[in-house]
Amino acid sequence: MKLWLNRLMYYFFWLLNAFFRVGLRSILGRTRRDILLERIRYKGLKQFTRPIKPVRFPVLNDLPWGKYLTSLDRTIGVIGAKQSTWHELGVYAWVNLKKGDTAIDIGAHHGWYTLYFSRRVGKTGHVVAIEPCPQNLAFLNENIRLNCLSNVEIIPCAVSDKLGKAKLILGNHSGAHTIMLSTDKDKEEIQVSTMTLGNILSKFNKVDLIKIDIEGAEFPVLNACKQLDKVERFIVEVHRNEYLKPLVSLFKKNQFEVEVIAKNRLVATHTH
Repeated sequence: MKLWLNRLMYYFFWLLNAFFRVGLRSILGRTRRDILLERIRYKGLKQFTRPIKPVRFPVLNDLPWGKYLTSLDRTIGVIGAKQSTWHELGVYAWVNLKKGDTAIDIGAHHGWYTLYFSRRVGKTGHVVAIEPCPQNLAFLNENIRLNCLSNVEIIPCAVSDKLGKAKLILGNHSGAHTIMLSTDKDKEEIQVSTMTLGNILSKFNKVDLIKIDIEGAEFPVLNACKQLDKVERFIVEVHRNEYLKPLVSLFKKNQFEVEVIAKNRLVATHTH
């Protein structure tokens, strides 16, 4: 009975929390809202135990570049897309893609960036979407189908510094799965196949853009690759603070100009 009461309370307060945060965001914008919540030490749902298997509902969004099916725990509504502060707004100015280009989306999740890249490169271009989680792959495949995309190739694996198999540790939401070791023994794990970035790049003479969002595995993956010079630009989300400086050094050593565009995100552009 206690478990069901906790679950009921969790979802009730999840809805209240969502309405509260969305309301503040519509008034203040994302950045000012987050600063305010930090100042008042807003705890959100931290006082409640998250249900072991939370219910997630599929939701269909209309994006400027197509239909986007995702689960409720990662839903990003789009209202007045050009004016809103949705989903990593600072990244889009760094997407250097044009018709006929090649892009790789590592950690594709449900395909938000995959769809965007596909629209940018056009029918003559090529997008590779890499995602290891079976549930995320189901959404990714459905989004490719919904948008009738013929220029996207899906690779169902994790990207690691080694070729073979790895344990994928499932996070609290669908975008938080990782192959990095965890001290939390209660996390669910599944076994997935792995490829290295070198394996992937060996199929190409040149790649115009790689986006990497792999929940903490970014430095080992990039450090193990000897073909970084095949890539014109990387956009990397850095999930571990201790990796930021080593990543900047690694890219500069390989003749990349590096721009840190947020505290946890960097862009590296090859200078040739």
